Amino acid sequence: MMKKSQWNDDKIESLLKKMPVIESRTSAEEIYQHVELRKRKKKTTARWMPVAASLAALLLLVILVPGLMNQNQEEASNMASDSSSDSAEMTAEGGSEEEAVNDEAAGESEESQLQPSEDAAPAAEDEREEDTQEATEESTLEEPQEGFSSVVLGGDTESNLMTDQEALENASFDVGLLSEDGFVIPMTVIVPAESDRNKTNLELYNDWIASLDEEGLGFADYHPLSSNLTENGGNLEGTISEIEERTVGASSDILLDVLNETFGSSYENIRLVNEDGSLQELNQVGEVEQFNLSKDNHVFFIYQQNSEQYFYVPSYESYDSFEQAIGAINQIPNDRFQSALPDTLSLEAEADGQNATIRVEGATEDLTALEKRQFVESILLTAKSFSLDTVTFENVEQDFVTGYDFTQPVEVPYGYNKAYIE
Repeated sequence: MMKKSQWNDDKIESLLKKMPVIESRTSAEEIYQHVELRKRKKKTTARWMPVAASLAALLLLVILVPGLMNQNQEEASNMASDSSSDSAEMTAEGGSEEEAVNDEAAGESEESQLQPSEDAAPAAEDEREEDTQEATEESTLEEPQEGFSSVVLGGDTESNLMTDQEALENASFDVGLLSEDGFVIPMTVIVPAESDRNKTNLELYNDWIASLDEEGLGFADYHPLSSNLTENGGNLEGTISEIEERTVGASSDILLDVLNETFGSSYENIRLVNEDGSLQELNQVGEVEQFNLSKDNHVFFIYQQNSEQYFYVPSYESYDSFEQAIGAINQIPNDRFQSALPDTLSLEAEADGQNATIRVEGATEDLTALEKRQFVESILLTAKSFSLDTVTFENVEQDFVTGYDFTQPVEVPYGYNKAYIE
């Protein structure tokens, strides 16, 4: 039987070692009695009893071992299957719990990013405040502290000319601004520092020109002209910045007009030199030892901006007398300038000493308040250009223009188109 099953002692011993421990609650006495009972039924002799017991035990082992082995294999397989199943369940449960923990942690992380903690919020606000403060400091270093604003121009009841009284109370300087369509507009700029009233026009220009918002007024960004202009009595000398760009084509005339309107009221000549002292060369002009500065003997027209603000502008041509200039008041040089004399009026002009007389002929009742103001102030500026002090208007009502008394000679203005730096 052993040969048929191909079992040997080594395999049996190996299998027995692998078998689980079998516990039995049957006592040794019961086993003995059971054996004795089997001995009586077979009625065997005492001499054969040990042999029979050995054979019975051997037979019992042969019968039980294969069954126990199969059972052990099934139990081991079931245990392995159960273990795998439990392991899978544990893995699944553990994985789901771990994923839930991870998802919860990720959710808390996202929530912490979307909703900063109370400790983090002040820090972020502090950083933003520091960044804002730094940006403000940088902006302050790069840009002028003062902004530019002007009086409302073109009003019926408000003049944009600067009076002698305002000149006594405020420091101001002249400047020629370049319009977008290439015309030079004379401006009188009032600065906020009263202590600057004793400074010269050049000193005020150097101190305040960087605060002038030319583009904010609708003009080109043309100033400052130079960083090293100096004055010697009635003369100026210095280097014009970016002179090649400023004198492209016919732009040399524009530069000279700007110099005239900026410094012509206070200085006689200007000498343009390079940093090494040599003369600067202007396109289409060449090298000139010095340029004469003059704002005298012109008639004034009206220049209307696209914003409907108006400015008084001088003629390109100069005239020999005040009377001649008034006679040319309708001779506008281009289609951007307008005459200040209404079509319904005609004038007779006469200058005597420091006073000029204007006799007005024609109907004035149909004129608007703005037309009346522009007419009067244009004549006053023309008289100023000829160094006259007053103008007497005849044949006009006492309240012809608000702010002026026509019962007596009217003083010429101190400055042109008035603006403020504040």
